[in-house]
Amino acid sequence: MNCLRQLRGEDKQLFDRLNFKFYGIMDPSVRAVIEREKFSNLTFFNPISKEELFAEINKSHFCLLFYAPEHSFSMNTKFFEYISNRKPILLFSNKGYTSEFIEKNKLGYVLSPENTYQKFREVVLHFVNNTVEFDRNFDISQFSLQNLSKQLINTIED
Repeated sequence: MNCLRQLRGEDKQLFDRLNFKFYGIMDPSVRAVIEREKFSNLTFFNPISKEELFAEINKSHFCLLFYAPEHSFSMNTKFFEYISNRKPILLFSNKGYTSEFIEKNKLGYVLSPENTYQKFREVVLHFVNNTVEFDRNFDISQFSLQNLSKQLINTIED
């Protein structure tokens, strides 16, 4: 919120080029806080089917992930949905395994509490200038069900 508010105040023209779509159920108190800001470029949608959601992901330029501090060392299902759809991730999180993995493999950008606005503005400028660094050829086979099952079997057998 602070990033959007600051960008709107500093560079309204750049701010107006952005569009955020959120799908699913959101905590009503959080949604109320966001809606009070009256950001015209934030839209909330009710849950949609998995097929419709993947179609929306495919139309997007980035996908957002928000991790609470205690989850900075985990990867949730959204992470895998985003990389399987070959979309850059904007991870809002403390430093941890996931942030390191994203940066090391050029799968997106990490916005941590120490650099949120500066990094957000940098990412927006990369997008506008078509200079986003993202490895579209990242090998996602390591996360396939077949590979993960094989790893689990090997772990159990050891």
